[in-house]
Parts: sequence; structure tokens; C-alpha cells
Amino acid sequence: MSATPHSAPRVPQSEDLHSRSMLEMKLVIQFWKRERRRLVVIVLFTAVSVAIALVFPYILRLIVNGIQDHFPARTLLTYVGILFGFGLLRAFVSVSLPFYRGRTNEYFMWRIRNQVFRRVLDMGHSFTNRFPSGDVMERLDHDLNDLSWFACSGVFRPVEAVFTLAFALIILIRMNVLLTLVAVLPVSLAVLAWLKLGPQVAKWYRAWREKISETNNHLEASFSGIRLVKSYTMETRSAISFRSVLNERIRAAVRSARYEALIGVMFGAISEIGILLVLGLGGVLVIRNTIRLGEFVAFNAYILMLITPMFDIGNFFVAGKRAQAAEERIRALHDFPPDVDIATGVRGLPSEAEVFMTNVGFGYPALAPVAPAAGPPAADVNVVGLLRETADPAPAETNRSGAALRDLNMVIAPGAKIGIAGTVGSGKSTIMRLLLRIAEPSVGEITINGVPLKEFDIVSLRGLYGYAPQEASLFSDSIRSNITLGREARDCTGFPLRKTGTVPNPEEPGPSSTPETICPDDVQRATEVRVQEVARIAQLEFDLKAMPKGLDELIGERGLRLSGGQKGRVSIARALFNKPPILLLDDVTASLDAETEQQFIADVIKYMQDAALVIVSHRLSILAACDIVFVLDQGRIVESGTHDELLAKHGAYWHLYERQLMKEALDA
Repeated sequence: MSATPHSAPRVPQSEDLHSRSMLEMKLVIQFWKRERRRLVVIVLFTAVSVAIALVFPYILRLIVNGIQDHFPARTLLTYVGILFGFGLLRAFVSVSLPFYRGRTNEYFMWRIRNQVFRRVLDMGHSFTNRFPSGDVMERLDHDLNDLSWFACSGVFRPVEAVFTLAFALIILIRMNVLLTLVAVLPVSLAVLAWLKLGPQVAKWYRAWREKISETNNHLEASFSGIRLVKSYTMETRSAISFRSVLNERIRAAVRSARYEALIGVMFGAISEIGILLVLGLGGVLVIRNTIRLGEFVAFNAYILMLITPMFDIGNFFVAGKRAQAAEERIRALHDFPPDVDIATGVRGLPSEAEVFMTNVGFGYPALAPVAPAAGPPAADVNVVGLLRETADPAPAETNRSGAALRDLNMVIAPGAKIGIAGTVGSGKSTIMRLLLRIAEPSVGEITINGVPLKEFDIVSLRGLYGYAPQEASLFSDSIRSNITLGREARDCTGFPLRKTGTVPNPEEPGPSSTPETICPDDVQRATEVRVQEVARIAQLEFDLKAMPKGLDELIGERGLRLSGGQKGRVSIARALFNKPPILLLDDVTASLDAETEQQFIADVIKYMQDAALVIVSHRLSILAACDIVFVLDQGRIVESGTHDELLAKHGAYWHLYERQLMKEALDA
């Protein structure tokens, strides 16, 4: 879905939980539609469990009445043996049924978490602007835990309770109608109380979950931006801000727990009242010989059996409201519209790819203002906001309104060396995102050999590029793993290295079809050689020598143990690793001195051979190696030509170059 300067992707709005039925929990309903066999097994297992449990009081009634009637000892032992057999069966079922429900809870959690996580991976900047990472983690952890429990145990424990109540009531009515009516009379009080307290449970539970998300966001931002916290001596302010958020979370938790406790006490009290009424009236009826002692004992046993079902039914309404709130928060992630529909493409890439950008325009969606959380003072909210921006910087061209690119026309031919220069916020990095199809053009189109990007398989399309972004993103792993990302080396034709040593099939689609290069047998050795090579080209050799474990050095969370320059060089090595047909470098040489920068570009061009190279850089001297340089200003191409031609024009490029020379002179 394209995003225009004046429109944003539709964000699913929060629904009113008061007006929603628990039957509208789509994730739960869809799960059980797929798992019909599991559903049938649980229902049958539940019915058998209830039937076995209900036999107990009936046999007890026969035993008591038999003792009262002085029946033979052999008959008594027979009944006791039957009771013992049912007891063993009941013990087996009472363990097996909760176990099976628990397994189903975990399976539901596994399935939904994978489903939503895969969906989240396809999202773009609109999603990350709407949902901070701490909030996403909270929804996929605690919210999903609540929902997964309700999806099976929370639903089928009440089903078991309903079966128990229904069959027990039939038995009780057959035994004594008056006692049954007295026993169930208090239930009407429970219904009235629930109508009053139920909506409050949903309201305060949802407020509590939101406060938990705020707490997680604060923690994630503080730890990710710990260097900033220490640099500006913000420890005290950050702690005060966190304490304020935590206080709000505790207040919301207490409110939620208060209403849940009231409902628990209410259902417990109603059950106890029912038992007391039965004991009082039933005792009188036994004394008057209206009912027999066996019926009275069995009746009380059945009433005691109804206490747990009453709690389960009461808990169903509480847990159901909690699950509704949790499901709404999870579905907000799942149903969020992606910036790009990646499911449309099925084509593979041609052997040689020529990229055309024709009259391309793009605008970042306007960001909805986010209301500050109630409680913390304004200064503390700014602390959290600053930390979040530091931990996850937004693109420089992400404006609240206006177009990032206008009427852009560009061709990336195989082997071309293209430079992109321009002022800050002119749309340079946006071009990279459009090529990678992380975002869609608002107007115009991007094609490969005349075919629109959206018709290509997204994996094949992004495999066309090696991308080193302006802000290096690293994983908490070794340098080697951050370079390879689990990939094996490819040969100079772009085909994966094969262990068999066969020649690549020239008919196979790929970046090249040259059959002369035979792949080495030892893929692992070839991969190691490739890692060493790209590390050298990325100017990482000196850094690796200073590290005890070299390429196997662990770099900490998000590369915390590396300097900014080292992070950038690891990112460059990652982009080079698979010899992509098109290499995208987004201002990645800022940390290199002029001499090292020139050597780096020369090594890259030699290494990439016939691959296309697109370089975005504020340091214009590096663009002298390019065949053509495009100069952007306010999202438009205002000049194009070689480095020397543009300097001779004394236009926008010349002004940028002169300003850079002046800055370098002042810095010196």
C-alpha cells in the first residue's frame, strides 16, 4: 500500500470492550476452526470426566441407604470396590485432562506468537512509529500468555463446569425439587453483581496492561541509550521518571486486582450461602423423614461439587474480559496494515537486472501525535523520548508532512557506478528504501527490465542488493555472525558454492550465467575466505587484530562493545559478503579518513567487478569514482553529471563541495 504525503496507513482503532462479545475473539475462533479434531477430543474428554465425577455421590447414596437398610456386607464391599475403581479412573482423568489442556495452551501460544511475529517482520516505518519495541514485546509476551490460557483452559474449564452443573441439576431435581431451588437461588445474585462489576474488570485490566507496556518501553529505552544517560548524567532524572511510571503501573494493578477480588469473594460467598441453606433445610427434611439420609448425603456431595464449577464460571467472565483486552492488543499488531504488500510478487529475477526509476515520488505518512503518559512530569517524559530516539533513530527524511521525493528519474545499469549527493533531508536514503521495496512509491514506478518491482518475489528482489545503511544495525552475536547472517559464500557468478564442485547451470536464473568458474568443494572454507576478504576491504583488519577472539569476538547488545566506526565497517562487510549484483552504500564512509576512504572505494570496485554500485555520501570526494552523480535538493534531482562536470557548472554540487572544503579547513 502506498503512502502519500497527505495520507497514512489506516491504523486499527481500539474497540469498545463493553460492546464486544467474547465470541468476537477472532484469533481464538480461527485457531479452533483449524483444530477441530483437538476440539472434539477435549469436549469428549471433558464429558467423560464429568460423568465419572457425578457417579461418586450416586454410589455414596446407595451405600448410605444400604447401611440404613442393613444390606449384606458383601453388597457393601461390592459398592466400595466400584467406588474405588471409579476413584482410580477419576484420578487418571483429573491429571490427563488438565495436562492436555495445558499442552493446547502452549500450542496456541506457539502458533499465534509465530504468526504475529512473522507478520511484524513485514511491517515498515508506520508500524515502528506506532508501536515501540518494548510495547511489542509486552504484547507478544504477557498479553499472549493471558490469551493462550483463556483459549483452551479458560474456555473448557467453564465448559466442564457447565456440564457438571447441568447434569448435577438434573440429578438434584430428581432427588428433591425444593432443595434444588433453594440451592440455586443465590446464583441470581451472582448474575446481577457481574453485570455491575464485569465492565470495570475489563476497563482496569486494560489500563494495567498499558502501564506495563509503558514500563517496558522506559526500561528498553534506558538500557539501549545507556551511553547517553551517562554522558549527560541523566541517571537521577531517568530513575525518577521510571519510579513515576512504575507507581502508575502499581496503582492500575491494584485497581484491577480489587475488582477481580470482589468477584472472587462474591462467587465464593454465594456458593457458601447455597451450602448453608441446603444443610439447614435438608437437615429438617431428614428429621421429618421427608427425604432419606442417603439422599441428603448425596445432595450435599453434589452441592460441594458445584463450588468449583461456580468459581470456574465466575472466573470465565473475569478471564474472558482480560482475554478480550489482550486479544485486542495482539490483533492491533497482527492487523496493522503493512507499508508494502510483499505477497504480490512471484517472478524470479532475470540474469542481468537493469533498474529504472520513472517519475518516482514518495512521501512519509504524517505521524499522529502521541499523548504523554499521565503521571510523570514533562521533563521526565522528554528523557524517555530522547532515549527512544537515540535507541531507534528515525529516518532523516521522515517528515510529518510533505514529499520526500518528487519526479525522480534514474537508471541503474549493470556495472554502473552511481553517486547520490544532496543536502540533509533531500531524500537520498529514501531512494535506498524504495529500491529495496521497504516502501512503495506514491507516484511513478520502479521497474527491473521493464517489470514493476511488485511482480518480483520479495526474497529474490532483496537478494539483488547488498545494503549498508547509514545507521548500522547489529545483533548481539559475534562479528563473524553479523557479517554472514547465516549465509554461505557465493562465487563470482553469484551462485551458492556447492559441496559437489559442479559447474553452475547457465540456464539457471542468477546474477550471471558464466559457466567457467567451478565452485570449491569446501563450502565452509570458502565462506571463511570470503569473510576474511570482506573484512579486509571494509578496513576491519586492524580492529580484529586488537580483539582477543578476532571474528568470533562477541560485540554485546546492538554492538555496544564496538565504536560507531567499527559498527559501520561490520555493516559494510555484511553488504559485500555475497557479492550482490547491486551494492547500496548509504553514507557509510564518514568514519574513514580521506586516504582510507579512497582505498576502500578502489577495493570495493575491484572486488565487485561487474556489479552496480550506488553510493550516497556527504563527502563528495568519494563520488569522483562514480560514472554519474545525481544531486538532490528538497526531493528533486537538480543536477547530474560526473564529479568534474558538476564542479565545472558551479551549481548546487559545487556549493556543497566548497562548503565541505571550508569545513575541513576549519576542522584542521
